[in-house]
Amino acid sequence: MADYHIEVDMQQTNRHGQVVCGDVFSSRQIKAEGRTILVLSDGIGHGVKANVLATLTTSMALNYTSFHTKPEVAANIFMRALPKSIDGKESYATFTIIEIEENGPVRIINYDNPRSIIFRMGQPYNPAEFQIPIRGEENAGKILRIREFTPMLEDRILFMTDGIVQSGLGSPRFPTGWGLENIGNFVKNQISREFEISATKLARKILNQASMNDSFEIRDDASCGVVYFRKPREFMLIT
Repeated sequence: MADYHIEVDMQQTNRHGQVVCGDVFSSRQIKAEGRTILVLSDGIGHGVKANVLATLTTSMALNYTSFHTKPEVAANIFMRALPKSIDGKESYATFTIIEIEENGPVRIINYDNPRSIIFRMGQPYNPAEFQIPIRGEENAGKILRIREFTPMLEDRILFMTDGIVQSGLGSPRFPTGWGLENIGNFVKNQISREFEISATKLARKILNQASMNDSFEIRDDASCGVVYFRKPREFMLIT
């Protein structure tokens, strides 16, 4: 048995003025195999259409990952199933897939979402990344970025959409957006203040800061997820 509990939380907000979020998060536990699968998709654009496209992507990603389909094969199916942009080149949804195996590795598969940030004992951790081209002639030049590592107690994974990374774009403080480096420093400070900060609290703090960067009128759908490999807590219920 693993010596950690996997705590997961996702915090989201819609683009200012929209009633539906164009980002979609889904998860699935396969208890028989000791696997947990998390998927975050960003439907390009905003509102209902973006939400539908992201929902299709997360649904397909969960199903194909559950069946152990090779990532490059599954991604090719996503690309063919989703509508394309006017020039016929760009798919209408990005995605991040995190696959966690009990007593095994973590695999992070990313297509065009911001790079996930990994922390180990409160410090940035950068496992090796390799790239796999997505199959199919229509996907020439498109790649999946994949990282694998064996999790340890107190590890954290932060995964997000562009709404977080690009918050504050054009402002005096963040003219090119908040950016992954600034987000990493922000999270490092939060962990140093509260080493056992929960996934929920950390994700909420990141989202709140992104909203502040945009003067509380966030310009893009924003989602931030946190996976926290923490010490299990004992609970006794007497009825």
